Amino acid sequence: MKYVVNKNYLSAQEFLTDCIINFDTKGTNFGNQKRNALKLFNLNGDTINVKSFKVPNIVNQIAYKFF
Repeated sequence: MKYVVNKNYLSAQEFLTDCIINFDTKGTNFGNQKRNALKLFNLNGDTINVKSFKVPNIVNQIAYKFF
């Protein structure tokens, strides 16, 4: 699993890691969820969003390697 935490939120890395690991069962869906999944989470009174990218099909995977 690959993820990036914004430097402003490094102090909350444990919470964010939990959000990522339990992404399917936690958080509130945001948007249409067709291509990628966005969820909202509450972090000390702030609303943050976490995005999960869909794995591209094999043709796109090959194309993305060249562009």
